[in-house]
Amino acid sequence: MNIKSFTTHKDARPYSKASSGVFTAMLSFFAALLFLNCGASPSRNVITYVMNNVLVNDTLISAPYELTPGSVIRCAKDGLAILQIGEAGAIVLRSGSFTYHGLNEDGAIEVGLEKGSLSASGKKRGMHLKILTPEETLTSKRASFDFVKDDNALRVSVFEGHASLSRGRAETALKSGQILELSEASPRVRRLTPQEMRLLSLMKHIRLVDLAKHDAIPSSTVLPAPVAMEIITLNPPALTEELKLATLERKYGPLSTVTASNGKKITGHLKARGKYYELHTVDGVVKLPQSEAASVNSYTTRR
Repeated sequence: MNIKSFTTHKDARPYSKASSGVFTAMLSFFAALLFLNCGASPSRNVITYVMNNVLVNDTLISAPYELTPGSVIRCAKDGLAILQIGEAGAIVLRSGSFTYHGLNEDGAIEVGLEKGSLSASGKKRGMHLKILTPEETLTSKRASFDFVKDDNALRVSVFEGHASLSRGRAETALKSGQILELSEASPRVRRLTPQEMRLLSLMKHIRLVDLAKHDAIPSSTVLPAPVAMEIITLNPPALTEELKLATLERKYGPLSTVTASNGKKITGHLKARGKYYELHTVDGVVKLPQSEAASVNSYTTRR
């Protein structure tokens, strides 16, 4: 290549200090933009409210308590903790054991559980959550939902927004007002009842606090104690059994509970067979002499 052939055009302007300043400003702008996109300053995630027994890494805690990735949170059956996700929203942890994994590569906060229940209230954009169980993954952005895992059964209620549940290669998209009930016997999506929407109105009482000043804010301002107690009582104690009974009801028809003279209660689809009651239960057919039945009452599943 002939170096001499490279000459300066006669109309070319010299490189001025003004153009240098503009160039420097542009570099600073793009550097700042890159810094923000890389998530160099993640939001703080703090437990701002605790009711009854809540442990983090086997230590009893009180609010406020800032979590670090890998923290294991355990809530007793009557326990409740509110985890505020920056300024975006909050997660209500109820009975069960949870692992806080922190921020992943996709910008989502990951929380793992094997058995338990939690609710999420997305207040603003940026409430990107991923709930992990050994079998399923729930992904949501700025949604309000309830997630209950009990043995081999699962229930996801989406109150507002959208969420997606994946299990193996199967994926189910859920929108506002839908509930997914999943067990080995009967996966089902249906509309939420007004009674089941009650939890949403309770979660709206949760107040997000300024995490820079959370030490000076009483926990009673985060959630009134009577509301917290009602949230705890809404927690279903035996989801697996409830889903089995719902499947039984769809298969055979209305259910009844027979209380035997010894106090034992048997729930199933009831038929009178001569001097006996025959009940189709989740464990098979049970026969009971009518003379040994103290009472018979209709049973309604949580639908």
